[in-house]
Amino acid sequence: MKFAEAINKALLEIMSADDRTILLGEDVGKFGGRFEATHDLLNSFGENRVFDTPINEELFIGIALGASAGGLKPIIEIYYNEFLNIAFDDLWRAGLWQKLYKNKVQSSIIIRCVFGGYVRRGPEFSSAAVGHLISIPNIKIYAPSNVSDGYWILKEAIRQPGIKLILEHKALYRTSGIIDTEGGRSLVGGEIKRKGSNLTIVAYSYLVGSALRAAEILFDSYGIDSEIIDLKVIWPLDFQLILGSVRKTKKVVLVEECTRNAGVLVHIENELLKNIPRLNIENVTAKNDLIPFGEEETAVLPSIIDIVEAGERLCVRNKLLQR
Repeated sequence: MKFAEAINKALLEIMSADDRTILLGEDVGKFGGRFEATHDLLNSFGENRVFDTPINEELFIGIALGASAGGLKPIIEIYYNEFLNIAFDDLWRAGLWQKLYKNKVQSSIIIRCVFGGYVRRGPEFSSAAVGHLISIPNIKIYAPSNVSDGYWILKEAIRQPGIKLILEHKALYRTSGIIDTEGGRSLVGGEIKRKGSNLTIVAYSYLVGSALRAAEILFDSYGIDSEIIDLKVIWPLDFQLILGSVRKTKKVVLVEECTRNAGVLVHIENELLKNIPRLNIENVTAKNDLIPFGEEETAVLPSIIDIVEAGERLCVRNKLLQR
């Protein structure tokens, strides 16, 4: 099953189970969404539940918040995460009021938002910056790394209160996989995708796949046994899972697609250093530059080799220096 098909399956099941669920976004109806994740839902549920909106993110997120206050369960599709910033004020105030009045104000919406690079779209449509989004009160941010998680995270998010943001990576729309029947049981926080004893690698979304491949190379080339943590939920962070792993391995590589200070893993770094002051940490992030068009984006975005070299520095070079 393709990634978009998994999202479509989840939407179909959610909307079939609860007629209070509505779908809004640009081209989600007649054209089935820009990535075909909403294909045929207009035919299944009609124009009273599937709404094609104008190109105005602030407007239709405001409409969704109002619909939520009236008892509906809106799901919104945002074409690219860069456009989400247009509606930032509405989201921030809705989250604030919900938290301030202890959830008496109903602002329960799901936003599905495409983000990230690795598909050669250039500087305006390749951003993975998410650090500013965590300032929205009462927000929960999910970041699936595979087809199964794409399905289960959407199914989980509809059951949660508050503002839920699901970051669907552009490159994942090129992938296929199966839906794990047990996948819905692991969405409280992160997941250990690979057990190891020498090094912890923390990643989320598309870069989990890169981390897993890097772990294979590190083991084959240097005998380094890496533990891979897929965050899945990037806010609030599942810090205890990470801390438990790092206390075992004593070394950690934090992998994120945006620049170091524009993401969420800097918060993990700070917390880890509070608990383990002399911890060996490497950060693998995008370079502090604009993302070029085409193949040249590889000069800025983090790669599998970058993760391998960070692990090698921690486990091999540091060991040699200590001799």
